[in-house]
Amino acid sequence: MTIQIEIPAIMRRFAAQQQSVGVEAADLDTALRELVSKHPRMRAHLFDAHGDLRRIVNVFVNGNHVRWHERANTKLEPGDSLCLVPLFAGG
Repeated sequence: MTIQIEIPAIMRRFAAQQQSVGVEAADLDTALRELVSKHPRMRAHLFDAHGDLRRIVNVFVNGNHVRWHERANTKLEPGDSLCLVPLFAGG
């Protein structure tokens, strides 16, 4: 099943300037790893040294934040949309 991952503008340079990338996945972890397999430069911005999703990256499935639900084990359905929202700080 194809899942669309929306790539935020700040991260598009690591995904060949694509606004979204389609991946085949049944859960969130597989979807993100498929994204990284297609665009390896995304790895450092999504995953930490242990292979876990970085705390500064929020992921929404159909508008629902996954951190408060099943996180990486979140099941996906055909037509679902993922949105990556990296946090930035500065001052």
